Amino acid sequence: MNAIISRVREYRGLSEQALCTLIVVQCVLLVVDKTVNNALAVESIQVVIDLLFLIDLGVKINKYGVEYFKKPMNVADLFIVLLSVAGHFFVADAQALTALRIIRLLRMLRILSLIPHVESVVSGVGRSIKASRGVFLMLLVLLTFFSVCGYLLFHNVLPSHFSDPFVASYTVFSLFTVEGWNEVPALVQQGSLDYYLIRAYVIAVIVFGSFFALSLANAIFIDEMVLDNNHELEVRIEGLTHTIEKQNQQIQQLTEIINKMK
Repeated sequence: MNAIISRVREYRGLSEQALCTLIVVQCVLLVVDKTVNNALAVESIQVVIDLLFLIDLGVKINKYGVEYFKKPMNVADLFIVLLSVAGHFFVADAQALTALRIIRLLRMLRILSLIPHVESVVSGVGRSIKASRGVFLMLLVLLTFFSVCGYLLFHNVLPSHFSDPFVASYTVFSLFTVEGWNEVPALVQQGSLDYYLIRAYVIAVIVFGSFFALSLANAIFIDEMVLDNNHELEVRIEGLTHTIEKQNQQIQQLTEIINKMK
């Protein structure tokens, strides 16, 4: 009996591999839900998995206390699990059930924890976003400018692409990604003024939005993402520099002693 109690006290919850396996099973059940005849069995398995998640959370919160909530992933897990469990008792319509399924699907992000050095990847993405704030602002300004400009120039000529500023913004964003860039000019009748205007417009959008702004954003992202790879080398170089400076000081002291002896 004492051995069982000690094992219960030492239990730290499900491992990351076990949690990710249960998450995958739950996502598979969401996919096959409509194709399986026995919907009650599928729902029962979902309930059991959600209860396992809830028990695991309770064990880990009891084990680690406040420290458990210092990781954003754990807070998100708690939110998703509580909503999933509550959904089994309070979901009444199809829309709420769909929302519950989407919330469950969010737990797939937990599988990212199995990626080696995922903390470095996440921190690199965070640094990249911070470093690219100016570029993102420039992209937003360019998107707004070209969207309004395209709407004013072509809302009568190409209503399918520039009927209002929001539709125009989607068209401009597509041009930023160089997706279907040749389809827009092809819709304008040849020989008209708009025929030449739309081509000049598309060229300007691609040059400033794609070639310049997006390329700059990609360069900053890559530079920040590989920063961790250079960190160890920078530490070593700093150590070597310190050693060389120390040796130079020792050589200088020896030189002064030799000169005094002369």
